[in-house]
Amino acid sequence: MKTIDLRGLLLAGCAAVTMAGAATAAQAQAVRAYAIQRQDLASALRAYSLKSGQDVIYDPSLVRGRTSPGVSGRLTDEAALEAVLAGNGLGVRRTPSGGLSIVPGGEADRPQTMSAGDLEPGGHRR
Repeated sequence: MKTIDLRGLLLAGCAAVTMAGAATAAQAQAVRAYAIQRQDLASALRAYSLKSGQDVIYDPSLVRGRTSPGVSGRLTDEAALEAVLAGNGLGVRRTPSGGLSIVPGGEADRPQTMSAGDLEPGGHRR
């Protein structure tokens, strides 16, 4: 009969999540040269995701008809995303998997209520 050390397995899983969170936090502090032009918000978010290497999810209806002022210069990933979203009344919430979820501004500070699995990268619902 095979036994599994659940406590050891749980501790290993917690350590992996902690390390992933630390890597994500360090990535958010990375300084990069951004050059994202003024364009529709969905395109600007795709450009940001490609440059930063971070997954950005959103509901397409939330960004439809909105424009990003763009961003240019050497910024942290966090500051660049704030610039991409500037003037749109939207905020960002980190998903449990470490991605970035674009939400209405007032929802950015609320606890996560939707599973990251409910949306695919690019904002499409499953």
